[in-house]
Amino acid sequence: MLGRVTNRETLAGTYSMAVIPSLYESFSLTALESLACGTLIIMAKLPPTDWYTKEISAVKPGTGLTFRPGDSPEN
Repeated sequence: MLGRVTNRETLAGTYSMAVIPSLYESFSLTALESLACGTLIIMAKLPPTDWYTKEISAVKPGTGLTFRPGDSPEN
């Protein structure tokens, strides 16, 4: 939709605003690109993306936060 974004700061800012809510994800290139720009992700915990979605905790760093598909915001 944006076309080619050549400015690195604009690109990183664009990825930092990306939201990928999905009940099914075969492979999220957008999430990997966001991580490459240093942006943490919030993503459904799904088998195709489990290898790079590592939950942040108080004792260890991770790549972001995960949730189970179908969970309500209150869970």
